[in-house]
Amino acid sequence: MEPETELGSSSVIVREATVADAAPMARALVAAWRAAYRGIIGQDFLEAMDEQRIGASWRETLVRGAGVPPLVIVSANHVVGFCQVGEPRDKSQTDTGELFALNLHPDAWGHGLGSALLSAASAQLLALGYRRAYLWVADGNQRAIDLYLRHGWHDTAITKTEYKFTPPLLEHRYAILLS
Repeated sequence: MEPETELGSSSVIVREATVADAAPMARALVAAWRAAYRGIIGQDFLEAMDEQRIGASWRETLVRGAGVPPLVIVSANHVVGFCQVGEPRDKSQTDTGELFALNLHPDAWGHGLGSALLSAASAQLLALGYRRAYLWVADGNQRAIDLYLRHGWHDTAITKTEYKFTPPLLEHRYAILLS
């Protein structure tokens, strides 16, 4: 994949993340989770999310450079979201990759940027040689589910429960044949 992709306007691009993007990635993640998971994940967990700690973790990951680099979406010269793909964490077919994360700051919702990130993630997976992909989405995260459905992902009827959250979080596996 090219390091930078224009999205019909010179003010919006998707590109590989750099170390300088760590803090805005953390900001987007925390804001996205607090908005999307309100009423799904316990408010105590959401309020305890620490932008500084998450930013430091991203900085360390980006400095180390291991794995597939995350992509960021930049609108009006500000990083407003990111996505990350790679080798699946679950047992899967050898031609299947995983979309680990897609987070967009709520201020950027409703402008097609989530679709742009999802398309860039699919292109990155294809460039890595994957023909199929899957992701996990929280039960009740209807905004995300609607995005995935609009882009051809389908519910596989496979679920898992994440017990690190209170209450435990039911997740659904969505998949797509990449083209």
